[in-house]
Amino acid sequence: MDWLSITSELEQLLTKATKQHGKVLVNSLLGFGASLYQQGYKEQAIRVWQTGMELSQLSFFLYNQGVAFTELGRYAEAEAMYHQAIEKELNDAAAYNNLAILLRMMG
Repeated sequence: MDWLSITSELEQLLTKATKQHGKVLVNSLLGFGASLYQQGYKEQAIRVWQTGMELSQLSFFLYNQGVAFTELGRYAEAEAMYHQAIEKELNDAAAYNNLAILLRMMG
């Protein structure tokens, strides 16, 4: 069985576990999204990171979405994610850096 075909089920299980056990499992959502992203499944990774953001309100989920949106050429969405990440974590140098690069790319 192709594990990508059960991505939705895995996401649901991780979401349920995270709700029951708190922030302990947030890293699982982050890692699951990263695995999807590294294998080229950026849309699925974005969805997992959106879920992580909803559950935890941690800025790195926003930052990761910004990176994925940038690579997909969805610059307006990427810019919004970087701005939101910076609002949540004012000292997020990576978000500032990627936002600056993105704005320069956009002209």
